[in-house]
Amino acid sequence: MVDGSINAVLSSGDGGAGRGLWQFLPYFSEITYALPMSVASVNQAVYDGLAPELREAVDIASRQTETELWTALSTRLRENYQRMRDNGVTIDTSSAPAIIAALQSGAAAAQQAWCARSEPACEHVLGPFKAGKP
Repeated sequence: MVDGSINAVLSSGDGGAGRGLWQFLPYFSEITYALPMSVASVNQAVYDGLAPELREAVDIASRQTETELWTALSTRLRENYQRMRDNGVTIDTSSAPAIIAALQSGAAAAQQAWCARSEPACEHVLGPFKAGKP
């Protein structure tokens, strides 16, 4: 790393900022392959066994949390980028369209396979992700 043995790494802005990758890599190219997101899951049988008022409280809290996290996403991205810039990282936010197209094409098969295994959850997760991408 410090000795120059690694000259690239695939990481999100969270990884770049949180792990101090600027110590090793002075450039960050935005490809939006990942966004800092949080996911929660529940055991369906346990959820189904909750009293109706408790299930409603869980539903309300989950909707509120989802809204807050999507709202915080753009701020979090800006903060990560600023932290990297403050530490001398040059950030390229306009990657070549051909590179982005190649990455999207490469990811398509894995995405389709996951969706086939995860229906209908796929559209509930992937739809808002695609719609909310910065």
